[in-house]
Amino acid sequence: MTSDDKMIQLKDALALCDVHLQRMLYAFHKIDHLFPLTVLEYNQLSPDDLSYSDQLIFRFSKLQTIVGSKLFPSLLDNLGEDIQGLPFIDILKKWKS
Repeated sequence: MTSDDKMIQLKDALALCDVHLQRMLYAFHKIDHLFPLTVLEYNQLSPDDLSYSDQLIFRFSKLQTIVGSKLFPSLLDNLGEDIQGLPFIDILKKWKS
């Protein structure tokens, strides 16, 4: 893979992260008045507030997945680190050092 391809891969990962972040922020803005949220309040959420809560949780999960599976590996690859076949914990160790 060329360095241009690696940079495109990194930009794509960042763009995907940004999509999930923007949608998370939108959903959070719609329900931020509810926080801190108790279990009782959560059980009484309106369908709209519940939908925004679900969207926030879903987008956070997607963002976390993209960061771990695409962004971190792409960043390290662009820095010249060999991460092929490494478990995620070892990728994190390389990121930390």
